[in-house]
Amino acid sequence: RHIPTRTLGFISDREEWASGVEMFTYSGIRNGCLHVSYDLMLLLRSESDWVVANEDAYFLDRRCDGLIFLAPRAHPWQGALQSLVEHGTPVVACYSRDVPEGVGWVDPDNEGAVEQTMNHLLNLG
Repeated sequence: RHIPTRTLGFISDREEWASGVEMFTYSGIRNGCLHVSYDLMLLLRSESDWVVANEDAYFLDRRCDGLIFLAPRAHPWQGALQSLVEHGTPVVACYSRDVPEGVGWVDPDNEGAVEQTMNHLLNLG
């Protein structure tokens, strides 16, 4: 049985992300959670702990209402992401489109941003 926790889990397997785009992503997620009165739980485990036997995910204990993965690499995370989808856990991957069916993803549109920038500069002469 699942009782809503108003908590989102944030997962990253990157060891150092305090000064890069990951920190800006974390900050945005944090601010979004504050805006809608959700807590944000940072889940820290080594990669080998995320995927367990039979491709079941360790974090299916439902302590979070949903999970946000920061740049999941395709191979090690596929089983865990698939298990989450199969168990009805909302999950989103940031900066990765190579995810199983049913996993939401967000990825910046760098090509579109450059096109808008160029068009703006061209319009200015």
